[in-house]
Amino acid sequence: MSVERVHRKGGAVWRVRWRENGEPHSRVMGSRRDAELFEAEIKRRKRLGQLAQVDAGRQTVAEFAREWWRIHAEPNLAARTRESYAIVFDKHILPRIGALALRDVTPAVVAQLSADLKAAGVGPAAARRALTVLQGIFSCAVTWGHVQSNPVVGVRKPSAKRQRAVAPPSLAVVERMRAQLLAERRQRDATLLVVLAYAGLHVWRRRRLESRQS
Repeated sequence: MSVERVHRKGGAVWRVRWRENGEPHSRVMGSRRDAELFEAEIKRRKRLGQLAQVDAGRQTVAEFAREWWRIHAEPNLAARTRESYAIVFDKHILPRIGALALRDVTPAVVAQLSADLKAAGVGPAAARRALTVLQGIFSCAVTWGHVQSNPVVGVRKPSAKRQRAVAPPSLAVVERMRAQLLAERRQRDATLLVVLAYAGLHVWRRRRLESRQS
């Protein structure tokens, strides 16, 4: 083990060097005091057999996600599920927290991620799915010893319930649409419209009546 002073353009920093399982490791600190405290912590963990915990969680979310994909997603998830997860991760998670170290992703960070998705106009269902994917990734991170706890657990996810009531078109609107299609000689489209509209209206009205009677 060693603590050494390193000169950089922004000023002097202190580097702690140590070996773990024959491999060299190092960490840069802003002050000699911090470097010495860190060196003492490494020595303590080495005596207790906990040295591996020093570097635990230093992988970024993006780096670990690639590992999670290879070890967990590809062997265990269906192709359609993997495709969906990849789209969600690349679109909503990677650009926002992909560069963060695993151990830096706290419940507060996850809550902010949820708020950012909402502010960006991401719908509740998509935001909920993004947090579900992230929770699955961190579940493996916990199991594999990269972090101590899953930061997504306990963070409230957006509701998946429908936000707006369904308002089917009236019979008059359906008939106007059908007349327009017939005028354009689109007989097939007009027939399909009538079948879908009246079947849907019938089911909707029946359920509405049942709900009133219950």
